[in-house]
Amino acid sequence: GVKVADNCVSVFQDMKMKSSWKFIIYKISNDQSIIEIERSESKKSFQYQDFVALLPAEDCRYCVYDFPYKTKEGAERNKIVFIAWAPD
Repeated sequence: GVKVADNCVSVFQDMKMKSSWKFIIYKISNDQSIIEIERSESKKSFQYQDFVALLPAEDCRYCVYDFPYKTKEGAERNKIVFIAWAPD
């Protein structure tokens, strides 16, 4: 089966615990043996549209994105969203 590179987990843990990454894009290696990080971004100013523009038009990716939102009360919050990118 396909294995996961060690840094995939550690970088995700940094994202989850320290809010150190805006997004992480994972891909399956060319020899289809391992899931690896293709790109990550630490700039909080990076917008969702910019993130989506980085995804390939003809290939699949796994991604996590630190999505900011406001509650009904106006409080700012973030949720880490998992995305399985599979373009038509």
